[in-house]
Amino acid sequence: MSDDAKDIPPEDSGSGKGDEATIFSPGGDGGDDARTRFIAPEDMPGAPAPDASPAPVAVPAEPIAAAPAPVEISSPPIVASGTAMSAAQAMPSPQQARRIQIGDVLNHTYEVRRFIARGGMGEVFEGVNVNAEDDHVAIKVMLPHLAADPLVQAMFSKEAKTLTRLRHPGLVQYRMLGREPQLGVTYIVTEFVNGVNLSDVLKTLDATPEDQITLLKRLAAALGAAHELDAVHRDISPDNVLLEGGRLKDAKIIDFGIAKDLDAGAKTIVGDGFAGKLGYVAPEQLGSYGRSVGPWSDVYSLALVMLAVAQKKDVDMGGSLADAFEKRQSVPDLSAAPEQLRPILDKMLQPDPANRLRSMDEVLAEVAAQGGGIDQPTRVHFQPAPEPAKKSNIGLLAGGGAAALLALAAGGYVLFGRGPSDPQGTATAALATGLRDVPCSWLDVGSIQARDSTVDVALRGVSGKPDKAKANVAFVLEKAGLTAGDIDFSDVKTIAPTDCSPIDAFRQVRDYEGARLNTTKRQYEMSNQAGTLAADPEIEIDTNGFADDFALLGMEETGAITPLIASKSELGQFITTTPRPGVTSFKLTTDHKGWSGILLLKGKGPFDLTLLEKGPGEVSPSWVNRFLSTAKAQGWKSEMIWYRTADDKKG
Repeated sequence: MSDDAKDIPPEDSGSGKGDEATIFSPGGDGGDDARTRFIAPEDMPGAPAPDASPAPVAVPAEPIAAAPAPVEISSPPIVASGTAMSAAQAMPSPQQARRIQIGDVLNHTYEVRRFIARGGMGEVFEGVNVNAEDDHVAIKVMLPHLAADPLVQAMFSKEAKTLTRLRHPGLVQYRMLGREPQLGVTYIVTEFVNGVNLSDVLKTLDATPEDQITLLKRLAAALGAAHELDAVHRDISPDNVLLEGGRLKDAKIIDFGIAKDLDAGAKTIVGDGFAGKLGYVAPEQLGSYGRSVGPWSDVYSLALVMLAVAQKKDVDMGGSLADAFEKRQSVPDLSAAPEQLRPILDKMLQPDPANRLRSMDEVLAEVAAQGGGIDQPTRVHFQPAPEPAKKSNIGLLAGGGAAALLALAAGGYVLFGRGPSDPQGTATAALATGLRDVPCSWLDVGSIQARDSTVDVALRGVSGKPDKAKANVAFVLEKAGLTAGDIDFSDVKTIAPTDCSPIDAFRQVRDYEGARLNTTKRQYEMSNQAGTLAADPEIEIDTNGFADDFALLGMEETGAITPLIASKSELGQFITTTPRPGVTSFKLTTDHKGWSGILLLKGKGPFDLTLLEKGPGEVSPSWVNRFLSTAKAQGWKSEMIWYRTADDKKG
């Protein structure tokens, strides 16, 4: 991290220097994004863009937030007559805006407590939510003299819009974009992370090969989550990685301010020009290979970060632009890296993007192939520094007018108290809420076992991204002050990515309180029934005190959804029994092997079968929007169970 981007008082200027500077060569104007504004409904994650086809209704993608991310809308002040002024009248111009000061309260919500750092584009402060004193946040404010620049406004707005969409344990969590009408400032609020910056501890870092594999997996999974939302970071470097509590396994990536939207039709802030730190960018960011920037560019930069960790110093890939270009003609020396990482880094650092690992999923697959598929809890070990260590701080990374990035809280290790007195109860309560937001998954807790503060969890259900779902479960437990032990997904069926949209849509209206659907077993053996191999799973519906209507649908591994009954009056078409008072049981003959799901929709009828029925892969963004709007209008709630049919006995 550049020294002159750290601990600079507000009255001083900050700029990067040398290889550490972030450089921009804009390739176009800000276009329609060149304005700073509130996050409007159409700007929220997954909302349809103006004049575009509807986008899927957003489902948060990792990590699971401890509390809902608020979106603050500033209210115009009231004049003496009691009439509200218009937004244009209320909001001072950028020239009239003043600097944020300690003690200011933004939008009656966030009090500014401490100045942290300043960069070329903004200032970072520590703040607190006045409505929840233990809710500490980081506040990033655009400098007033830059607020009048449409390009800078667009960059700042794009950073907020990108961060809104990114949720993963390995990414700093975005809270909101707000405008303070009295002060005339625009700001971003993120989580406040206690930790150290990776760049500040490279020289004293003593990371084992297992530690380095853990770090690679953590960062690759986080970037993979960003890439799935079509955001490429383009500035992955050690000073954009925070180690929460000094732990490699809790690393977080910061600064998506210069992220590039992969939508070919979208205008970007920096166009196809270079953005990033010269020592860590990919060859295509310097103009090679047709300037084709994509997820593979982050793959290259991440490999250089891992090489820096291995050799305990920044990589020698910078210098002048000509030097940087020359050094990227071949794979750099990897001898400092652990033996098991060298073949992976070699594939990540191929100069030609066509020969390089193309995605973070491919990186993770290579790690697993090298035997790095099992997470090991690790803590960073620091060797005594040869000279007095610099004061740990939180920097705002910026240089040469580039997009600044939030670097968050100071300090080395965070000292935690003793774990919860009832770890099993704590885990149960945490998962009861946390599992609700695991993307592309429908999960239930099978069992929980606590060993002091270490908790083993077995889950059942389905997931389209089981590795990321496991990371989210671990994140939930750690946020509750527990240590994630064995997270057993052996009873979780992996579904196709094309099934994520309907699963996420049904999960948004999931009923977590009044469970009425059950199956007597998780697996049923198939047998010959009149010449057809089939099984008869037993399904139970609890109708005690249930006045609403309901519909049942079948879900297959292929992604097909088939209506079974359109209303509870049709339940009589099945042969039913009453195993317990108010509980109706029926058998559902299933003639295919593998996993099947039963979806119960309950609420106000009628249930539109033309909306609910679909073939494999037929879910579109408009289908998701239609379903959720109908479910909201008719008060629908959903439940789902999964069972497996098998021919293990082979006749």
